[in-house]
Amino acid sequence: MRRNFYGHQTEINLRDELNNTIDGFFPEISKSQTGLIRKIKRDVDGKMLECACRSNPFKEAEKDLYCPLCLGIGYYWEETFVDFYMWEPGYDTALALREMLSIPGDVASPLQIFYLKYSENLTKEDRMVTLVLDKEGFIKKPYTRKEIYRLGTVRDYRSDNGRLEFWKAVGWLDTTVPVNTRR
Repeated sequence: MRRNFYGHQTEINLRDELNNTIDGFFPEISKSQTGLIRKIKRDVDGKMLECACRSNPFKEAEKDLYCPLCLGIGYYWEETFVDFYMWEPGYDTALALREMLSIPGDVASPLQIFYLKYSENLTKEDRMVTLVLDKEGFIKKPYTRKEIYRLGTVRDYRSDNGRLEFWKAVGWLDTTVPVNTRR
């Protein structure tokens, strides 16, 4: 941290700036929305816990009938509420990223970029879930899932000293999993 002659900080604090964007800081209002992180459960060694539906000879998730436990993902998961800032990249950027992230045979996968606070622990196997909001941006009750995004790139952004500042994830719309199911 650099200071000038008067003892004031001269470089911005990225962690504080993102927290202010997400939470709001007087006189600004919050720029975030509330959604869900669908985190894949892991064992003590960090290996993803496979669902019982993967007991078939090919070790694939049940996609035809949608397993009631994993909903076709193939791994056990849990959802938690999270505040994030979501941004849709421009057309040129989306086309460049789409080739790297899309599933073969999927023609149009809308991309979104998610920014999350440093305190979240995100992996590439997790999913971001958006919820249906009212006109004022509050979550409609009962909670209804709107879209599920698979994550292609998850990056932790760190400052010069290695401190984790925030998370950035690029995801595309997952059309292979049912959205509005209750567990």
